[in-house]
Amino acid sequence: MRDMFRKYVPRPMRVRIRRLYYLPRDFVDQLTGAHSDLMPPRGMMHLGRDDFKEQGEKYLEQFIDIGGLARSDRVLDVGCGFGHMAVVLARFLDEHGSYEGFDVAEPGIKWCHGNITPRFPNFRFRRVDVYNREYNPKGSVPPAKFVFPYDDNSFDYVIVTSVFTHMRLVDIDNYLSEIRRVLRVDGRCFSTVFLTGTPVAAETGPGLERFRYDLDQSRTIDPRSPEKALAHPETDIRASFGAHSLHITEPIHYGAWREHADLRGSQDVILSSRAEA
Repeated sequence: MRDMFRKYVPRPMRVRIRRLYYLPRDFVDQLTGAHSDLMPPRGMMHLGRDDFKEQGEKYLEQFIDIGGLARSDRVLDVGCGFGHMAVVLARFLDEHGSYEGFDVAEPGIKWCHGNITPRFPNFRFRRVDVYNREYNPKGSVPPAKFVFPYDDNSFDYVIVTSVFTHMRLVDIDNYLSEIRRVLRVDGRCFSTVFLTGTPVAAETGPGLERFRYDLDQSRTIDPRSPEKALAHPETDIRASFGAHSLHITEPIHYGAWREHADLRGSQDVILSSRAEA
C-alpha cells in the first residue's frame, strides 16, 4: 500500500498529507517538550522518530569505524535533509571540529538553522537551488553544473548518504569533481550508492528487482520520476571516482538492500580519499 501511495500520489501532496496526519501528535509533542532533543516534528520527517535516531547513530558508527572520522574534523554533509546526521555529529565533534550541510529542500534547512545552529554555532546549513525532479522540481541549477558553495580544500570529511541513490551518472560525476575540490589532500569521502553488477552479489533479490526499468546504463524504480531511486553499474561508479582522483579504499562495503524490498535498508558504502594529483 505504501509503495502504491508513493507511486501515484505526487510528492507535494504526500508531504501535505503527512503533515496533516501528524498535526495532532506534533502539537502534543510541542506542548510536552518532546522536540527538545533535536527531533524535527513528525509531519516534517521522511523517517519515523525511531528510524531518525537509529539511522543517524548507525551511520555515525560507520563514519568512525569505516571512515576514521575524528572529533576535530571539518565535515561537509551533502544532502543534509532534516539533520539526522547533524544531530549525532553535534554530540561527537569537539570545539575544533565543524559542520556544514546543504540540501535542495527548504523546510529541512530552515528547521536545522533554527534548532541546531543556535545550540551548536559551529554547525551551519544552507539551501541550494539544484534541480531534482523528485525533491526540487523547480530548481534552477542543473546538478551537472552545480558548484558547491565552499572554498577549495575546506573539509577533512565529506558525507554523501542517500544522495547518489537519487542522481544520474552525469550528475554524480560533477558532484565527485566538486567533492575532490573542497576536500583537503588525504581528506575522506563517505558515500552510499546502489551498485549493480557487483562481483560479490548475485543480481537477484527483492531490492534489486524493484529497479526494473533501464535508464541508459543505470536502472530506476520509476521511469516517470527516475530520481526516486537509481542504481548504477559498479564499473561506471569506480571510473568516475578514479577520474577525479578519489581513491576508493577497498573493499567496497556492500549493503543488504538487495535482500529487502524496503530500500531504506543498508546501501552500498564507498569510502574514498583525495589523492594529491
